[in-house]
Amino acid sequence: MSEIKATAKVAVLTGEKKIEVRKLPVPEINDDEVLVKVEGCGICGTDVHEYKGDPFGYIPIQLGHEGTGTIVKLGKNVTADYSGKPLNVGDKIVTGLKPCGVCDTCKKDPEHIHLCDGGEIFGLLPGEEHFFNGWFGEYIKINAGGVIFNVSDMEDLDSRLLIEPAAVVVHAVEKAKEIFNFQALGQIHRL
Repeated sequence: MSEIKATAKVAVLTGEKKIEVRKLPVPEINDDEVLVKVEGCGICGTDVHEYKGDPFGYIPIQLGHEGTGTIVKLGKNVTADYSGKPLNVGDKIVTGLKPCGVCDTCKKDPEHIHLCDGGEIFGLLPGEEHFFNGWFGEYIKINAGGVIFNVSDMEDLDSRLLIEPAAVVVHAVEKAKEIFNFQALGQIHRL
């Protein structure tokens, strides 16, 4: 395992269509956090919208929420991923969100934690205090309560990078099944 750098590069969106690469001190982690060496990150449509015009008012921000990397430092209280799979330094992970823990979804439907009403999304947290909470940099700090999945069994970087976009597709299909009655549509089509 490589040594953790004292400083690291972070790509910061500082204005409309303006990204600055800054070299900042790598943050320390507490007992409930994880430090990950970034291996790659996809570019989401949300990143593009932010870059082109900051529709959410997030600038300054470190973007990137479709990433993957290797754990380089693990808080002593972080022993397993969201599904219960053990975590260790050297494991490959993906993450995307930190649920609020208090909404109805968090309390009653942990299988659908991505629908949390008040959660945070890594890579969409505005302000300088979150410059290591996005994947567009050399390291990402996963804050306490962040959802992590151990994907060490997926050595292929491209496959790991497609996990979050694939989850969006699955979510969209599930939502469509809730909204539309496909059997009724089939009957109408046959008429």
